[in-house]
Amino acid sequence: NSDVALDSEPVVGSFTVDGLTFAVTGESHVELVGVSEADAGTLMLPESVAYADTIYTLASIAPYAFYLSGVTDAELPASVDDVDDRAFRSSYVASVTIAEGNPTYSSFDGALYSADKTRLLLIPEGRVGAVLLPREAEVAEAGKFSHCSLVDAISVEDGAAFASENGLLYSSDLTTLLRVPAGATEVTIREGCATIAAGALEACAKLTTINAPATVTSISPDVFHA
Repeated sequence: NSDVALDSEPVVGSFTVDGLTFAVTGESHVELVGVSEADAGTLMLPESVAYADTIYTLASIAPYAFYLSGVTDAELPASVDDVDDRAFRSSYVASVTIAEGNPTYSSFDGALYSADKTRLLLIPEGRVGAVLLPREAEVAEAGKFSHCSLVDAISVEDGAAFASENGLLYSSDLTTLLRVPAGATEVTIREGCATIAAGALEACAKLTTINAPATVTSISPDVFHA
């Protein structure tokens, strides 16, 4: 199952430097595949690493790279151009930041975005409380909120292509409920909302009560999936 972390067998072609395990992916590139459990707090990943008389550029972050490492804040260098969607699964990482000059990624309020901040790519699994979307955001797929079960509210900066009210994410005109945070226990959908979109409640395992107004006339048939 791709959603279950592998055991601690060594990765072929890997090496460890300062508690960080890398796998060689090319002539001069490596991928971060593991972080020592002893590492805790803030971790600033290096742009390059030297091993066996060779200098490698850190280019990617593997699935479950931060598995139970204790790291709570991770900074990725400008050289990283590939971060797996599952990089921060089963981790305590609550905030991800991107070094200046990265042409592929950016960060905002501890979440990972495309370089221009128009597309939300992931929210780290250890994030607690509310998450704020930037005004540049145009795409925020419902599934991107499914693996942060401690997030209980979503808010949006003024000028974004979305709207929020009482911690819920709506379309800009507030007529479609797009997403309930995965950590919510009880929600009240605003008066005037007409549609509950597919994926709006995905992975909301703690949700026990939904207060919906009479204006709701369309509910996606798989809205209670997972």
